[in-house]
Amino acid sequence: MPRFHLRPIDGRTARLAVVRWHYSGTIPVGKMVKFGLWEEERFIGAVVFSTGTLGVRLVGRWFEVLPDHTAELSRVALGHHTVPVSQIVPEALRPYTGGLEIIRRMG
Repeated sequence: MPRFHLRPIDGRTARLAVVRWHYSGTIPVGKMVKFGLWEEERFIGAVVFSTGTLGVRLVGRWFEVLPDHTAELSRVALGHHTVPVSQIVPEALRPYTGGLEIIRRMG
């Protein structure tokens, strides 16, 4: 299994990855946390979390959570890769297992 790592990226880099590799070709609007993914030191795409769609806001209402305290995995935009997405997403969430930290980063 190749080694991979994630690190924060800027909006321009995330947008380029999403336009190139995500079926929607669009990046969400609003607050986001964006990670670039490298596999064996080669950039292969981006993982984007955002404050989300109306559906996420409704879920927040069901659980009495403020709209700006919810986030969703909005885009996984990857070129050719060998690491399974099922390993990538948990790794992106690992720094935020304490709760609202990912929302705070969206600032």
